[in-house]
Amino acid sequence: MIQKQIAAIVAERNSLGALSQRDLAKALGCSQATVSYLLKGQRGLSEKWIERFCRILNISLADLEKPTPPVTEPRPLLEIYLKVKLLYEKEIAAFEYLNGIADLYLDLERRAISTTKYDKLLEAALELSKDNLPPLAEI
Repeated sequence: MIQKQIAAIVAERNSLGALSQRDLAKALGCSQATVSYLLKGQRGLSEKWIERFCRILNISLADLEKPTPPVTEPRPLLEIYLKVKLLYEKEIAAFEYLNGIADLYLDLERRAISTTKYDKLLEAALELSKDNLPPLAEI
């Protein structure tokens, strides 16, 4: 059971990019193959090995004796991230559109052309962008 707990902790940290078997082997002062054998249960974990793993992983023996709950995907956080990303993408598109209209408006103004119809177009674009963006409260 302790071997499986250590293997699970190492696997979790490895998946997060925090600890590789090579780094662990270097810290333990053994080969990567030895670490692999120990984690797979192909070689017995002595008290000495357990203490060394605990020291390197910064855990206690008590941490190994109580089962660690499985890490669950933070679903609500992912959903919020996706909503914010979509809002950001819409806002960027609206900003680029309005920026293009503003550039056109300034260009026309520089040329001293009547801008009455372009004023209306700019107002319509502003209203359109407001309508297409979801309210912040929906996030």
